[in-house]
Amino acid sequence: MTDDALYTDKSGRLYELKKQFYHTAVLQSMTEHTYLIASKPYITDDGCIEWRNAIVSTNYLNAVKSAMEKDIMYESIENRISLKNTASDIDKEISASMHELYHYDLDGAYDKLSLNHSDFDIAQAVALTIHGKSWDGRFSDLNKAWADNFIQAYDVKIEEYRDFFGCDTHPSVLDGFTDVVRMRIANRSIDQTQDIDNDYDQSYEQSESMGYGRR
Repeated sequence: MTDDALYTDKSGRLYELKKQFYHTAVLQSMTEHTYLIASKPYITDDGCIEWRNAIVSTNYLNAVKSAMEKDIMYESIENRISLKNTASDIDKEISASMHELYHYDLDGAYDKLSLNHSDFDIAQAVALTIHGKSWDGRFSDLNKAWADNFIQAYDVKIEEYRDFFGCDTHPSVLDGFTDVVRMRIANRSIDQTQDIDNDYDQSYEQSESMGYGRR
């Protein structure tokens, strides 16, 4: 989809795309002169524009503000779901890597995880788990400090993950896996996931400075 482009919905109504975010968009009706705040917009195979749900606004700035707030909400929900899925996969791969009683191929588990998850996502799931269980003496002081530093360095918003209970892997085993995570990311930047998040924040800040931000 392209800003300022014209699209029709399945009923033939004409809209101009005024502003788009990752999960929402503002469309101007060319017949009613109102603004549609569309959630999860997409283009169908026949070129029509559709969306999951939408609300109508008569004011452009209010429409952009509402679309941005809904976009942030969707982003937060998807981040939480992704984090839980990553933690679940960490548990599965660590368990599958046990080649004899209490002996794990933790490097191999990381390699398999990295096929479907970014370095950032893996590290974030582990860091939040350790942070939430910082009382547990089975995690080393070194890894506890790493978790806190990671959360601070990458501005991980802990309050957004209140319902995240972390990995279920035994703390002693997860502590060993954390050593692997630290070594894997120590000498390289963590994927482009963090860059995408930064771009999103910059986009929001730019819109906020133009008067489109939250109250």
